Amino acid sequence: MHLTHYQEAAGTPNLYCQAAQNSGGASERPGSFMRHCACAASQSSRTIILDYCTSPAQWYKLAPDSKGRYTDGSWSPIAPMPAGYSPLYFAQQVLPGGNVIVNGGEYNDCKLDFSDNNGALYDYTSNSWTSVSAPACWSEIGAAESIILPDGTYMLANCCDDPGQQALASISGTTVTWTTSDSWTCHIYSQECMLDDEFTPLPDGNVLLVDVNVLTDERDQYRIYDTQAGTWSEVGTTADYLNSSRTDELGPSPLTLQYGSQGTVIQFTANSTLGVNDIYSVSGNTWTSAPVLKVGSTIYDCCGAPAATLPDGNILVQARPARSIRPPVSGSSRSTRRAS
Repeated sequence: MHLTHYQEAAGTPNLYCQAAQNSGGASERPGSFMRHCACAASQSSRTIILDYCTSPAQWYKLAPDSKGRYTDGSWSPIAPMPAGYSPLYFAQQVLPGGNVIVNGGEYNDCKLDFSDNNGALYDYTSNSWTSVSAPACWSEIGAAESIILPDGTYMLANCCDDPGQQALASISGTTVTWTTSDSWTCHIYSQECMLDDEFTPLPDGNVLLVDVNVLTDERDQYRIYDTQAGTWSEVGTTADYLNSSRTDELGPSPLTLQYGSQGTVIQFTANSTLGVNDIYSVSGNTWTSAPVLKVGSTIYDCCGAPAATLPDGNILVQARPARSIRPPVSGSSRSTRRAS
């Protein structure tokens, strides 16, 4: 998901992958700060989750109980990641063969590090990690987004270059070869074209992105990536201002095919003041305002949160009343970095 944070529903393991980050269950998962998880291919029925701020980075796998229930399953450690790479807020995908690739991230090794360009690939058959070099000339990847395209290709964004770039990966075993191309020129006020955005797969195979770094008349600009042409197009703006003005972040943007002739995308807000969420109609290519997420009279936002599409087409999302949770590191905030 940037784990992004969103995965399409594809059976119990994938759904539990999201829920396990924020609830008890499964015989109390190990560790105290679980943030990212990755679900290996359905044929292996594995869910793995990272215990952040461990060095070397320690992941755990979830196994179902004897009746196949993940809620009553058990956790056990898998091989740790390569030394020196223990990220948070990273790009991650499950590859078509069932292996897991991780790139970039922030707060590496529990330190104030916003733009890591490391990477690693997990082979579930050998229970081993292999370091993955960044695309050529990418000194930063950071909290960038990623996606598996319809043909099975892994696409990774570059967080912090101008013009922005994406890279397509050709993967053979544990060998990763990158092909990069430009996306678009950054906004005049930002040199971080594709930082903290999100790739959402559309039913026609293209990719939707709401641009957190560009505002037009107090709305967020959105773009669509044509997977056949390999190009981005500026399409228009959302219905509302969804961005977090303090940190330039958004919430997740899951797709559900349950509603509308071609489905809808809900872009959850990171704006804790307005609290409004927006809905994108795939067939109409239009945005409308969705209800404000409230608990009682308190507005909740979904800044940087995970979300999952459930089998019935509804959306499960994490939300919070204020941006008060920070990784356990010392130093200045990201908003200070952006302002510098």
